Amino acid sequence: MDQRPERHPARPAIPQRAVAQGVLYLSRNAREPVSKEVLDLLIHNDAKNVVKKAMLQTAYAHAGKYYYLTLEGTPFGSGRHPFSVQGISEFQPTPAVPGRGTLKVALDPDKELGYTFEGRPAWSKDVVAQIMTIKGKENIRHIIPYHMIRDGFIRYLNATFAVSGRNYKTTFKRISNLSVQLGAGDAVRSLDSNDADDYKEPLIRQSILVLNRLNSIPGNLWAGDAEENQRLNSLRVRVDNISEVISSGEVDGKEQVYAVTKLKESLEGAGTETYKELIAGALGHLESESDLSKAQVLERLELLVASTEFDVMPAIPELKRVHEATTLGNVARLQEIIKLFQANDFPQAASELTKLKSPHEIK
Repeated sequence: MDQRPERHPARPAIPQRAVAQGVLYLSRNAREPVSKEVLDLLIHNDAKNVVKKAMLQTAYAHAGKYYYLTLEGTPFGSGRHPFSVQGISEFQPTPAVPGRGTLKVALDPDKELGYTFEGRPAWSKDVVAQIMTIKGKENIRHIIPYHMIRDGFIRYLNATFAVSGRNYKTTFKRISNLSVQLGAGDAVRSLDSNDADDYKEPLIRQSILVLNRLNSIPGNLWAGDAEENQRLNSLRVRVDNISEVISSGEVDGKEQVYAVTKLKESLEGAGTETYKELIAGALGHLESESDLSKAQVLERLELLVASTEFDVMPAIPELKRVHEATTLGNVARLQEIIKLFQANDFPQAASELTKLKSPHEIK
């Protein structure tokens, strides 16, 4: 997917100002930024005029930063009780929370090994120490998404097992060597056993080490808008569900109508600008022709999923929180790495991913 600029919702645009604005919230706990219309009302109705109009227009002028108001009274409540703006404060980035992770092994009879990996590992300690986020406003986000990395590994793991003649010992050696090459784990002592059962659990452990390592590559991570991150993830899941229903034959003969109806339901709900643009673009492809075949509908849905694969990159002003030159230098390499994943060259893609420099180094 082409590189897209980061978009924060509803950036207030103050008249007669040539500078980019930060993002202003009505309160510390507000979920949506203040629109220009609301800001104008605040300025007009501020009873005590504690914070002058000029301050409201300039105090949050730094693009890529987040601010919130401290209010006295309720500006839009019932009655005519006066309120005033007491001040403007900046949200301060704090260390991310590692969480527990959701990575697990799940049975899958369709796979050569009979199992697969679901969920995502927790962030590594290094990532948590390096990447600062604004609580409630930002998430640590992948550029090349984790699910692409995980699914690429699962394909490689099962292909290795199949090519080896379903030999657990050979597959274990291949994956443990890859783990060492990626810096995921230490060299594993060779097992003398030829019993397949002796290699099944060690193979899973080595696989988890690989996924842990590739989930937390700082050069593939950045702090970005939390809502947009969640919306893009939910969109991918929703489209996958639509495709599954169509592939199952449940709506034979009505695939196009079903896909359009479900996507319009998503478009009518809440969502960020990027989220809505992606859905609108997919609807344009689905409605541009009548009587699309089942294969054509699925192809257009695959394009929508692919459009979420290369995550939104931060805008230039937001790069000020990291080493800008390193981040920009990583962009071209990330685009080449995603091509390697798409070409199913997992070992090379994973190796190149680990070589990315971190733009988040603590100064």
